[in-house]
Amino acid sequence: MKKILLPALVAIGAAVMGSCNKTENTACPVIGNTAPQTEIDSLTSYLKANNITDAKLDSRGFYYTILDSGSTPNLTACNTAVFDYIGKLTDANATVFDQEHGITLDLVNLINGWREGLPYIGIGGRITLYIPPSLGYGSTVTGIIPANGYLVFTISAIQLKS
Repeated sequence: MKKILLPALVAIGAAVMGSCNKTENTACPVIGNTAPQTEIDSLTSYLKANNITDAKLDSRGFYYTILDSGSTPNLTACNTAVFDYIGKLTDANATVFDQEHGITLDLVNLINGWREGLPYIGIGGRITLYIPPSLGYGSTVTGIIPANGYLVFTISAIQLKS
């Protein structure tokens, strides 16, 4: 599974983002994509149906739960860091579609939901992101992720890389 998902995470992010100044956080590009209300409503319904009451809605249309805020400063879209993560679908089985341990990723090259959600935590932090299709893979089928799939990622930020 990971051989399919990881290149997709990187390829979709790279197609959207330009270059990034890694030494100056203020130069990090901001995507500014916002999920449509129908996707937000679907995520809200999923959270209610699964009794998830601690998730907060970001103004861009994804939900997040900070499990551990980690150390400051928080991550930016320009960081490269080492992560552990597990990705699940919002289907009845919470199907795991990918997981990695100790993987180094450039945030600038990842899907919008990651780039926009990970700045809520710092190194040592852990977060769950509930990502609608427009901030994930959209209408693209990726491995077992269906077109317009809703995603749940639990991500730990392990170490900052330079």
